[in-house]
Amino acid sequence: MELLVGRERELDQLTAFALAAQDRGGGLLLRGPAGIGKSFVLAALSDQARSHGFHQLTISGIQSEARLAFAGLHQLVRPVLDRATDLPPRQRDALLSAFGMTDVLAPDPYLIALAVLELLALTATRAPVLAIVDDAQWLDRPTADALAFVVRRLGDDRVAFVVCARDGYETPFDTLGLPVIELGPLDHERSAALLDQRAPHLDERLRARVLNLARGNPLALTELASARPQHGSQHGTGAEVAMTARLERAFTSRYVELPEAVRTLLLVAAAGDTNDLRELVVAADLLLPGTAADPDLWKPAVDAQLVTVWEHRVEFRHPLVRSAIYQGAGTAQRVAVHTALATSLEASPDRRVWHRAAATLGPDEDVAAEIEAAADRAEARGGQTVTLEALERSAVLTPDLGRRAERFLRAAELALELGDPEAATRLSRLAQADALSPRSRARLRLLSEMLSPSPSSTAGVAAKADELIDVADVLFAQGDADLALRFAHLAAQQTWVTDVGQELRSAVLATAERVAPSTTDPVLLSVYSLTDPIGHNKVLIARSGDLVPHDIDAHTAHLVATALNFAGAFALSAPFSSAAATTLRAEGRLRQLVVVSAQQAWSAFPPLDWAVAVPAADETLRLARETGQPLWEASALIVQAMLAGVRGEFDESAALVGAAEAIALPMGANAMLCGLQLTRGLAAIGASSYDEAYEQLHRLFDPHDPAYHHFQSAWALGDLAEAAAHTGNVEAARAHLDSFAQHAQTGESTWTQVALLYARPLLVDDDRAEAAFRGALHADLSTWPLYRARLLLGYGRWLRRQRRAAESRAPLRSAREAFDALGARAFAEQARAELRAAGERSQGAETHAWQRLSPQELQIAQLAADGLSNREIGTRLYLSHRTVASHLYRVYPKLGITTRVQLRPALEQLV
Repeated sequence: MELLVGRERELDQLTAFALAAQDRGGGLLLRGPAGIGKSFVLAALSDQARSHGFHQLTISGIQSEARLAFAGLHQLVRPVLDRATDLPPRQRDALLSAFGMTDVLAPDPYLIALAVLELLALTATRAPVLAIVDDAQWLDRPTADALAFVVRRLGDDRVAFVVCARDGYETPFDTLGLPVIELGPLDHERSAALLDQRAPHLDERLRARVLNLARGNPLALTELASARPQHGSQHGTGAEVAMTARLERAFTSRYVELPEAVRTLLLVAAAGDTNDLRELVVAADLLLPGTAADPDLWKPAVDAQLVTVWEHRVEFRHPLVRSAIYQGAGTAQRVAVHTALATSLEASPDRRVWHRAAATLGPDEDVAAEIEAAADRAEARGGQTVTLEALERSAVLTPDLGRRAERFLRAAELALELGDPEAATRLSRLAQADALSPRSRARLRLLSEMLSPSPSSTAGVAAKADELIDVADVLFAQGDADLALRFAHLAAQQTWVTDVGQELRSAVLATAERVAPSTTDPVLLSVYSLTDPIGHNKVLIARSGDLVPHDIDAHTAHLVATALNFAGAFALSAPFSSAAATTLRAEGRLRQLVVVSAQQAWSAFPPLDWAVAVPAADETLRLARETGQPLWEASALIVQAMLAGVRGEFDESAALVGAAEAIALPMGANAMLCGLQLTRGLAAIGASSYDEAYEQLHRLFDPHDPAYHHFQSAWALGDLAEAAAHTGNVEAARAHLDSFAQHAQTGESTWTQVALLYARPLLVDDDRAEAAFRGALHADLSTWPLYRARLLLGYGRWLRRQRRAAESRAPLRSAREAFDALGARAFAEQARAELRAAGERSQGAETHAWQRLSPQELQIAQLAADGLSNREIGTRLYLSHRTVASHLYRVYPKLGITTRVQLRPALEQLV
């Protein structure tokens, strides 16, 4: 372990981290340049962990395996895969499908990752687990994403992950916020000590030269000493030569001195995607008939310290040895080697095809078709990122222009589905439109429109929406109603972003109605909500009422929930988003779950259902960050800010709003900015800062303000009216109220309708105010309890100001009790202040369960109270069963209970 000289401190840090996993797991990132000694430190850590009884799992990324979906994951969990039988059936099937061991179709990558998390948690019940990931930069992307998912969720599981990656490479682990140990160069003293161990007989001149060239790199110290660099040699090129290139040349100089047969053997190993000696010999025998199987053939390479051979495995001394040998080979040599490897892998089509591709120098339909088939198999196993790479490679090798364009188009559509618009844009440009079929040209047009930014001017947006419905009409006339409706829907999205006027919105809706296959088609319902959620809320609500949430698929339920949310009909939206979430959780579709979870959080705000809103907003925030969806991250922050404002936590609310604004403003997401201003205004009203409230809220009605939205701004009408009534801006507020009221339909189902209902008593003259308050309080506001309580507060406040203090106490008392029950402390304090002014004192409010528990603890406690086991809860929330158990262990004393059966009454009493 000579390369450990000078690494004692880092090894102690790693050992301490690993030993901490005996109580609580986690992840750590080890970084450094090539040759800095990372692998040696990991080997020493492995020895330390073994002496403490750790169960060890190890994986090492190999560049040539990067196109094999879940190849690295299989290597990691293979020693414990026998325990997969203990996993829940859906998780077990997903994991085995990822490895091609079952025929389950297209499991979601997150479900596969959850299975790995649970498998590691099961293994850790016997002994703590140390998982070492070396050369993480070369893991296949599905493996890296799955392991990043696992590492993010480690906590109470006794699993320590040490992830090692080379400097200059990005990995999914970089964004997890893990502690990082950087291995830097050795200082002069330690460099000299290591060099003297490795080459004690160097004369002073060479010793000084090696120390100067190596610059503290341990591998360079040992290898350059062996190479004996001389003045003017290829190693003495100065600091401008990269250390990696210098080391590769050192290895290459040793490689070229070997016999030709040994060099061929090493090139086969370097090009191969395995370390299995037997597989490599089979391929090499095609190039070296009768001699490749001779074990002595490896001896010169072993003696040259390029490889080690043990237990039917061949391992390069360092990844740079592999790359030096492969990069140093000529094109003809590489083609011959890859051809031999492909021939030897007839029984492994997914590995074989990449060697065929590497041996193909020009377009070849047979190879292209074989790669496309490999892409299909990768997609069926949940390896979408590998699928995308395979589709692109297949397209590149396709000689027929039409087929090539189709393959590029398919790849572009998949890239957008995976949330990579840059790749989708690049691939869509490679799909030549004139080579596509008419329908595929329309698909390409749709994709291009989805990828292109909205025009900056209202006229530009209107022209674009007009073009889209023209295309929809043409497609419908050609018999393609499905694609026609998608174009109409995209046009509707444009009209939501920018106010293009009622005439064009009506034209878009008319097109959608004409091409939709049924009046309850979810896409059509979405168009209703996008083009005119205020004017068409009745038809939207009526048609969605014909659908049963749990009888429709998740995609349909999600579309209906979205439509109702845009209309502000949150009580009606909640069952659809709940149904969609249940299915998406079970299938592991976390990207889609983020959107649905955000809808659940928004739907739970109007009734102040903290038991749903708090955990849903928290989960949306975590998953949005994990899946790279910043818009929904902002949405979750807004809900959290609204909740904090209602609770009276004004500084917290302002901080959350600021974080959301930092995301939404650069994106030009005016609907989100509208929600931000509404949140600021509501918090200011809760703080009785009415001037500030009006300043924030009146921006929502200025068409030139970034926060203005031609429909959603109406949600702030009630708050604007309250702020206006306290600041002398009644006439301006009335004007805004009238402009929306003439277009809105009657009822109490949507936020706009309720905002209008709440606003009217606040803006009328005193001689009509009492009748207006009484009329509003007689409306059905059962799903809008915060507004009803605020009406009671407003009525009581008005009565007291009319010198009717005794009469004011009843509505003020009812308001205080409602606010207390709702947990709306900001408004409860206002009610208490008004009651004191009316001559009545009040006691403080009780603490709610959601105040005692963290959002995730509350979510877990609710599921446990519903009778779910720890494992079932873990499956729903993408946690291990041990983490669930630890959360419940902390929940019990917070609620003053000792058993699981006490959860339900405890939650019912306090929520």
